[in-house]
Amino acid sequence: RLEAAQKDIDTERQTYESARQGLNEMYGAVQKQLETEIKMREEIEREVEVQRSLKAESETAMQLMETTVHEKQDTITSLRRQLDDVKQANLAMHTRLQTSEETAKAKSSQLDMLTISHGQLSSENEQLQAKVSALEQRSSAAEDTLQQLSARFADVEAKKATADADLVIERQWRSSIQTELQQERTRLQEASAELEQLRVIKQEYTDLHRKYADLQELCTGQEQTLVELGSRLQLSKQEAEDMRERSDQLKQSAWTDDKHATTCRQCGSAFSMSRRKHHCRQCGNIYCNTCSDNQMVLAASSKAVRVCDGCYTLLLQPSGQK
Repeated sequence: RLEAAQKDIDTERQTYESARQGLNEMYGAVQKQLETEIKMREEIEREVEVQRSLKAESETAMQLMETTVHEKQDTITSLRRQLDDVKQANLAMHTRLQTSEETAKAKSSQLDMLTISHGQLSSENEQLQAKVSALEQRSSAAEDTLQQLSARFADVEAKKATADADLVIERQWRSSIQTELQQERTRLQEASAELEQLRVIKQEYTDLHRKYADLQELCTGQEQTLVELGSRLQLSKQEAEDMRERSDQLKQSAWTDDKHATTCRQCGSAFSMSRRKHHCRQCGNIYCNTCSDNQMVLAASSKAVRVCDGCYTLLLQPSGQK
């Protein structure tokens, strides 16, 4: 039985050592995984910071672009207003030119009529010539002004075409920036999801670390229990050896025959019909019922048998000293 108990204890110790080695390997793997996850988290945080800075720059660029677009729209509006003013001035000059032509025609007819009376109306002819000269000067000035207005109108049209082209480019740039901003938002959402996964992994690692601490505490308690069992087993072996020695000493005594025993070996009372003989299964001597009223499991028996008071005290002595 002691050898079976020792084998069971050795088996439990080997199982405990293998379980402890497996836990140490698991703890090392979890520690490495945690370090990898921490590095990944730092990289993701740096990437999130970069994405935030890019987002701020994109928003600043959008604000500048909107300001530029508004300024160009205001410029186009002012240019359109100037173009309308030029058109109105051109129409006014054209109207005045037609009026001047009609007046010149009327003056020419009057001049034809006045040539008949040239002598009488010579002074009026000179005045009409002076007026015609003035009208011609005004007509040439109007033509120069019309040419200048046409040149300005052409410049305005060119500026308008350039502004429209710039506006198209700005709209395309704004569309591309919005697309990039949407992509950056998508990446930011993915980074947030990965960060949430890292938090879940961290919580799982915390739970595993807590379980490892509990297992380590349990292992420490089991080690202490094994140490106590080892000390108790050593004491049990010592007691078993003492009991074998005493049992061997007691077995050396011979089994007493009933015919030779007439009195109790301990109290000396004579045997009779009322005081019967009883053998001690340890020393083999014959005693009365009072001196052998003890039951004990011996090394040679599987159940409790009768022993005398002396053997009973002798067998119990190691346990009492313990």
